[in-house]
Amino acid sequence: LGLRTRMRIKPHKSRVLVNFPDVGLKESWEPAQLRELFQHKPRDRQIEVDHEYLEHIKEFIQSDRYNIGTASVICFLYLYSVIMERTDVVPMEITVESEIPLGAGLGSSAALSVCLASGLMGVLHQVQGAAEDIFNNLQE
Repeated sequence: LGLRTRMRIKPHKSRVLVNFPDVGLKESWEPAQLRELFQHKPRDRQIEVDHEYLEHIKEFIQSDRYNIGTASVICFLYLYSVIMERTDVVPMEITVESEIPLGAGLGSSAALSVCLASGLMGVLHQVQGAAEDIFNNLQE
């Protein structure tokens, strides 16, 4: 996906990796770690953000600092768990880059959220067999 914020998704053999080079952040988790975290996700569909679940995510990433990188990881984990809720954890590598200045009030957080949600919906549709192979012709 790409406009002024671009995301690349490719399969990974064993982990879920997020790479946000604009904020110098690269994190990865084993599927078992994410399954454990996602057990805390609210079972009922909610329109509003579940703040208790957000606290579980913050504890999971073990960051005592709150900055753009931390917020980006929290956003990814929250969206991943909500969008991919009916599937098992899908190992993949996601890289998101943006031309929008970060922290300047120009919508970089919204662009990240939309980009992540769109890409994860594409992965979900592929896993459910409702879309073509989005990983087609990509090498690990």
